[in-house]
Amino acid sequence: MLGAAGIFIPEFLTKIGVLNTPFWYTAGEQQYFTDTTTLFIIELILIGWAEGRRWADIIKPGSVNTDPIFPSNKLTGTDVGYSSFLLHDPSI
Repeated sequence: MLGAAGIFIPEFLTKIGVLNTPFWYTAGEQQYFTDTTTLFIIELILIGWAEGRRWADIIKPGSVNTDPIFPSNKLTGTDVGYSSFLLHDPSI
């Protein structure tokens, strides 16, 4: 559903003059700040880090509930393998 919203909302806002975005079917033709291989590597690293932390929580529940940068920030009472973010909650 978020994918459909990501297609229809920018297209609608472009048609009424609020945004100037390309259509979803031509967005891949746009020039980005780097080549696709670099974008793939960056995505692989960032998503790999997030999924690695999720996997570590599945293997040893509660092991990643402490923020790696700010150790005083801790989450309690979360489901194993899921963050506490509202849109990431599988029960919704």
